[in-house]
Amino acid sequence: MTPSPGKPQDTESVSDVPMAEDRDRLVEKVVRQLTRDIMAGTYGPGDRIREPEVSERLGISRAPVREALRILEHEGMVEVMPWRGARVINPSPDEIADLFDLLAAVEGVVARLATRHASDEDLARYADKVREAAEVARQHKQMDFFEVIRVAYQAAEVLASSCGSAMAANMVRRVGKPAYWLHRFLMPAPARWVQQSLARQAALRDAMLARDEERAERAARALVGHTRRLVVLRAKEVEAAQGILHRAPAWNVGHIATKEPARKRTRKD
Repeated sequence: MTPSPGKPQDTESVSDVPMAEDRDRLVEKVVRQLTRDIMAGTYGPGDRIREPEVSERLGISRAPVREALRILEHEGMVEVMPWRGARVINPSPDEIADLFDLLAAVEGVVARLATRHASDEDLARYADKVREAAEVARQHKQMDFFEVIRVAYQAAEVLASSCGSAMAANMVRRVGKPAYWLHRFLMPAPARWVQQSLARQAALRDAMLARDEERAERAARALVGHTRRLVVLRAKEVEAAQGILHRAPAWNVGHIATKEPARKRTRKD
């Protein structure tokens, strides 16, 4: 598969960033743009992401593009290979299953800890995000499906930030990023599946508002497991249809979970 030609319609005007703006903010904008490109299928599994092309499209130098690709590698969305550049990960169905199993375990712990430590205000913010996801789903169109997923992941971020454990929060963010991208396999998402997913999210909300740690952990695991089943099924269907023709190098869940964060560049770099 090759990247779709032309400039994506939702490309940010990265070139409009003022010269005085901090470099980290520019890199963050590139990361967001490339993430959207990957989610939208502009770059498919195994596709190369060429620095010169991205640099020209966004109207910036190659340095922030290179740094953004390193961040995406750390987040498990791309692989950067010496002398060959970066390409989108292409995990097997078994690797995808492993990732969601790990995510279920970590999300369960985060839900338990957030139920114990989160303030009433934090839980109210989480409940608001659950309601927002349900409202987006009511207006659901297939082209808007990733908006439902985006709001759901914002809800998960509320739990991560209020669970009282920096280690657990960092782990769920690190594992959740590639899992977020893998929701592309849910397109088109069956309406019944969407409703079941929202019901499971509501069950998690209710358990947390009741301050029931065990029930919250079970509900969080069930929510991730519900997504896992359909994503893995769709991934197997795609693999069966296409065959294993040009798989990218092996993708390792343990690598995502244990890899050290990319070193933050200093002004001297």
